[in-house]
Amino acid sequence: MNIQWLKFGILIVISLLNMSLGLLIFKKNSAKQKCLNYFGLICMSTGIWAISIGSSLLIKNVGVYKLLVKLFYISATCIFIFFALFAEEFIYKIYKKNIYRYLILIIFSIFLIFIVSNQFCIDTYTDKYGLHEVENKKIHLFYGIYIIMVSLYSYYILFKKFIASNGINKNILKFIILGTLVPFVIGIYFDWYFPQIGKHYLDWIGPIFTAIMNLSIAYLLFKHD
Repeated sequence: MNIQWLKFGILIVISLLNMSLGLLIFKKNSAKQKCLNYFGLICMSTGIWAISIGSSLLIKNVGVYKLLVKLFYISATCIFIFFALFAEEFIYKIYKKNIYRYLILIIFSIFLIFIVSNQFCIDTYTDKYGLHEVENKKIHLFYGIYIIMVSLYSYYILFKKFIASNGINKNILKFIILGTLVPFVIGIYFDWYFPQIGKHYLDWIGPIFTAIMNLSIAYLLFKHD
C-alpha cells in the first residue's frame, strides 16, 4: 500500500472520531454549558484539521492544495482558540470581563486575512511525499509565537484554577493539564516548527495526538457527568 494512502486512511479515521465526538458532546450538553460547547468545537476543529491534512497528502492540483492549506491552518488555530475559551469556562469562569480574549480574537482575525489572501502560503513545491506549501517565514514565525502565547494563556488559567481548587476539581484540572500539554507540544513541534525549518512531511502526526487528547478529555467529562 502507498504510504500516502495509509496516512490518509489514518487521518480520515481520526477526523471521523473527532467529528462524532464533537456531535456527541453537543447532543449531551442539554444544560448548554459553554465549556462543553467549546470542547465540542475543539473536536470539530480537530476533525477538519485532520481531514484537510489527510486530503492534502493525495492532491496533485496546486489550486485545490492551497485551499486545503488555508483550511488546515485556520482549523488548527481554532483548536488553540477554543481551548483557551474552554479553559476560561471550565468548572467556573475566572474572568467577567477579559481583554485577553478579545486580543486573541483580534490577532486571529489579522492572521486570517494573511491566510485567506495567499500572503501566508506564498508558493508550493513537490518532493517524493507530494505537494508542500512554502510559507512566508516571517508571518509563519509570528503565527507560531501567537499560538504559543495562546497556549501559555490557557495553561496559566488552568494552573490558576488548579492551585485554587481542592478535592475532585483539583484532580480533574490536573488530568486536563497533563492530558493536553504533551499533545499540544507535539502538535506545535511537528505542525509549526518543522514547517518553519522547511520540513513538511511529518505534519500528519499532530492530529493523531490531538485526537488522543480529545478522547481523554471526553472520557473525563462523561465519567463525571
